[in-house]
Formats: sequence, structure tokens, C-alpha cells
Amino acid sequence: MALGLVISENGVIFKVKFIKDSMTIGRSNSADINLEDSFSSGVHCILYKDDGKIILEDLESTNGTFLNNQKVDKSPFYIDDLLRIGDVFIKLDESKLNKGEKELYKKPT
Repeated sequence: MALGLVISENGVIFKVKFIKDSMTIGRSNSADINLEDSFSSGVHCILYKDDGKIILEDLESTNGTFLNNQKVDKSPFYIDDLLRIGDVFIKLDESKLNKGEKELYKKPT
């Protein structure tokens, strides 16, 4: 199954499929996922697959990228993590993952 993202922006919730090996997020039309939030940089951050994991990396944004309320430069991104860019919230969408895929994206204990 395809991994996806659940994005909440301005009270609207929408889902995006993670169909490429990497996806940029930001206000610019050149970003794969476009945000309207004024606290988002043009190309704010990137999510990419690395060795079976999803990695979140800030791309020198002006206002920072926050994972579970902690400012991060680069970090693994797991199910149940909450990514915040300005007033936009993003989570991994596990609804269409099978049990093995859920284990792959689950935070190690």
C-alpha cells in the first residue's frame, strides 16, 4: 500500500499520497506539497525515504520545522509523530498500511 500524509491547514484536512522517494513542502509552487501558511518558507522542508524509513529535514527555513513540539533540523518521522510548519500540522497516514508496513514506520521502543 502507499504511504500517505494527513495535513491540517486552516481547519481543512486533506490527504496526500507519498508516491515519490522525496517530497518537498512549502509555499512555493515548486514544492511538491503547497502550503498557504505565511510562516512556511518557499521550500520549507523535505520528507524522503532512506533505508525503509521516512526522514524529515528542514531546508534552512526562516521559522523552523517542529516535530512533536521540538525544533529539528533532521529527524526520522514515524507514525504518531506530529510535524508542525507554522500553523500547519502533518502526520503519517497509516490507514492504508498493512501490519508489516505499520511496523516499519513505527517509532522504535
